[in-house]
Amino acid sequence: MSSRLKQVIYGVGFLLVFSAVAFGVYALLFRPAPTCFDGRRNGNETGIDCGGGCVPCAQKYAQALIVGAVRTFASNGKTVVIAAINNPNDDYGIREVAYTINALDEGGQTVASATGNTFIYDRRTKGDRYIVGTLDVHGGSVASVAVEFSEPQVVPRMEFVEPNVNIQRSSTDIVGLKKTTEPVYVFTRTIDAKTAGDEVKKLEEFLQQKQFLKKLPDGTFDADTKAALVAYQKARNITPASGLFGPLTRAKVNAEMERVTKVTISPDGEVSINGTIKNNDIIDASRVVITGLLYDASGGMVGGSKTELDRVDATEERVFKILFPRTVPLDRVDTTKTRVFVDAIK
Repeated sequence: MSSRLKQVIYGVGFLLVFSAVAFGVYALLFRPAPTCFDGRRNGNETGIDCGGGCVPCAQKYAQALIVGAVRTFASNGKTVVIAAINNPNDDYGIREVAYTINALDEGGQTVASATGNTFIYDRRTKGDRYIVGTLDVHGGSVASVAVEFSEPQVVPRMEFVEPNVNIQRSSTDIVGLKKTTEPVYVFTRTIDAKTAGDEVKKLEEFLQQKQFLKKLPDGTFDADTKAALVAYQKARNITPASGLFGPLTRAKVNAEMERVTKVTISPDGEVSINGTIKNNDIIDASRVVITGLLYDASGGMVGGSKTELDRVDATEERVFKILFPRTVPLDRVDTTKTRVFVDAIK
């Protein structure tokens, strides 16, 4: 080997050793330490800037909860709020999250707040959930409602499995509501050609509705009215068919009068949902939330409430009752349209 080649080899080796020493000194003295915000997996993270000593990856990558439809109902000087919430994450559930319900006035200022905490499973396990809160403010002062979330405990879906808690039976029970049907009008006296006024007009309206009277009702018992009454008596086999509105004809007409439903609600009337749930799982449920929503015949929501049960043991069956404010319009509640939701957590 020539001396020239040896010099080149020694020179390259010296440079490599010097570079390694220089890099080591730089790494020890000058290279910035790994952080959770440098966009690199260069520490004890399990992902880029997450896991290990950084924020859990589920917490970092999970999307925020979404607030859907929000409904408000007046309740004895307060406001009941029912808000639908949705978890947009397929792979993450929220084991616990704090929420604040704010009532805002026309100027956007907060006039009342209510707080609580809840949980929600991933989107593939369940859809919308509902939270119910009561604000200490009159409904007329509330222009809008805002729901805010904080401190969510995000966990992978495989680590957050819901206990198998189901409703065994439920019924919507209304107390203090009385419905009766009665005629829109009741005739009480004899009517003939010598009679005129409102009662005659009512009789004429009845005869016109039954297609016996052709003229417009005017409260005058004239020849047209009498002819219509005679035709009615003949059609109903009332004898004699004389055109006199006497006891027999009056009883028949009263029986055929259009009827209306009259609703009476007692001051202590109330509506509740009663039933039983069962934990069909082999694990206990530490918390069970049962939410009930009431609707009218057209499908419009008229009220909502909830109840919570602590620790429902494996295979245990337990009764529940959801009470609603007495301001719920009892006469509008369609008990066949009630919806009940059960959410349970280990």
